[in-house]
Amino acid sequence: MPSARTLLCLLLVLPLLPLMPLGFVGTSHAGRTDAKTKVRLERGEIIIYSKKVKGSLLPEVKMLGVVDAPMKRIWPLLEDCRRYPKTMRGIKKATLISQEGDRTRCRLVVALPMGLGELVSITDAVMTVRPGKKYKREWSFAGGDF
Repeated sequence: MPSARTLLCLLLVLPLLPLMPLGFVGTSHAGRTDAKTKVRLERGEIIIYSKKVKGSLLPEVKMLGVVDAPMKRIWPLLEDCRRYPKTMRGIKKATLISQEGDRTRCRLVVALPMGLGELVSITDAVMTVRPGKKYKREWSFAGGDF
């Protein structure tokens, strides 16, 4: 069972993740984690790291978690931002603005928790795929309400 601190962090952070620079790393990352991190992931924890970004109000955020499903089922959900309202809590609307090769730009409408309204976010994403070895998606904030 996650701690109250973890739940509060997730409640406050997860709806804002589409607004932050974020990396998603698939199965290949698990091989580079230390023993303590592996144990935490095996217990079902979601590990969130953040650091300040010089010249930005937004931090860089990295999350680690284990999804018990084959990457071929998970990856299509991340590839197409138009699916986000069905698969990511808090995303009310998502529009694909542009796509060139492994780069996409999306407009997201995010519902904030506790009735705080909505924010609009323009995000850029870059995908790196080496089937069976590496699946990585990096998001960055390109513009929006804040």
